[in-house]
Order: sequence, then structure tokens, then C-alpha cells
Amino acid sequence: MKDNMYENKSYSEHFQKLRGNLKILDKDSRKIKTNKILAVIKDYASKYNKNLKDLTCLDIGCSTGLITNFISKDFKNTFGIDTDFKAIELAKKLSNKNLKFIKASVLDMPFSDNSFDLVICNHIYEHVPDAQKMFNEIYRVLRKDGFCYLSAGNKYNLIEGHYKLPFLSWLPQSFANSYLRIAKMGDIYEEKHFSYFKIKRMLRNFKIDDYTLRIIKEPEKYFLRDMIKNKSFISYVPNFIFELFYPLIPTYIFIIRK
Repeated sequence: MKDNMYENKSYSEHFQKLRGNLKILDKDSRKIKTNKILAVIKDYASKYNKNLKDLTCLDIGCSTGLITNFISKDFKNTFGIDTDFKAIELAKKLSNKNLKFIKASVLDMPFSDNSFDLVICNHIYEHVPDAQKMFNEIYRVLRKDGFCYLSAGNKYNLIEGHYKLPFLSWLPQSFANSYLRIAKMGDIYEEKHFSYFKIKRMLRNFKIDDYTLRIIKEPEKYFLRDMIKNKSFISYVPNFIFELFYPLIPTYIFIIRK
């Protein structure tokens, strides 16, 4: 994406400069992520007798469109939006009759109310200036029985996901900025993560199906073997431990619906 914060510079270029190879530009890693997203969506859809081929999908913060392109093969029509001009120009090269990319903000989406059966919001909320407004927009464009795949990073992740620095997202803004400068990774920590409880409050208008622990306990079904190896210690951790430390889980996976 990523919304207004990167309006005048490419998000992809920003992290490419910091880390070299960037996953959002890598087809193999994007295919793996696509499988994870679709596994949750298909599981939910099967429970409610939804045929994906009948659905219209919106991928917000689509960046260069690799995941959006892979996903589009499962849906009737798919749209991707992002404010990163350079990323959208790359994404448009993937456009076809059922896939369209638009430069637009998730805070003011150029779609009518009740336009989409499914919205995909994959690690986006921390990149926008007003996450609550984004969730309100998602609610607005979803149809009455529509749903949204949401992956949401946790403020209290021990290792911050973008810069790979311990406790970065825990810190007040001024300290986080100083931390980045000391690490020579930037001047301003733009991302803004929230706690599990804050995320839940922002989703108060939605009904929530929480897939987080299901995915951890069933890594084969949800394509998580790249992170949870077969017979790893996590496979033997009892559920009550995960529940006890749930507010510290790095990423939450929800299906949110009207």
C-alpha cells in the first residue's frame, strides 16, 4: 500500500532500500501468502454455502498486485486499490477482464455502498492515518451478507514485523523514531499498531469469526507449515497456553462480517 503515509514515495522502494529483496515483489512468497488467505476464505465460505465464483472481491492495499492477481482466479470479479502510484502502475500490467487496479485511498474508497461480497485487508490497518475510518469504509462497501478477511498485526509483537527490531511497536512515537535512527533504518516510525483489545473495539460494528488459534493448531490445513514445522514444539502446546498469552500473539486472523 500504504495509504497517505507513503503518498509521495513508493512503499516498495522504501523497504527495498532497507532490506534489499522485498517479499511483496516476489512471486513465490506471494503465492504462499495467497494460499494462506484463500484457505481461510474458503473455509468460511464453505460453512455459509458461498460459491467464490459468484463473488466480487476487493483487495485493499494491494501494492504491486501479485496476491490480487493470484486470488482473482477464484472470484467472479476482483478489484485492487492502493495509493502507491508506482505499485499500481506495475499492478495494472496484470489487469484482465475480471481484474482491475485503481489508485485510491482506503479512507475514501471510490465505490458505492454495498458493492462487494468480500474485502481482503491483509496487514493494512497499521499503515493508514485513521484505522477506524478504514474499517468504517470496509463496512460501508460490504454487502449485507458480505465478509472481510482481516490479518491484523499486534502492537505487542516482540519483534516488529516491518523493521525486525525488538519491541519497536511498543514504544511511544518519539522513542520509536530515535530507535529507527540509531538502527539506521529511517527517521520516522510511520506504522501504528494497536493491541488486541483496541482492534476489537474498532471492529465493534462487525461480527467476528476468529481463526487465529485454529490456524496455529491446524498448520497443514491453513498452509502454515513454512512457519510451524511438522512436530515442532508449538504443535504440542496445549490450547490453554495459547489462550493465556493470546494478547501477545503477533498476528490475528479474523473473518469480520456485517
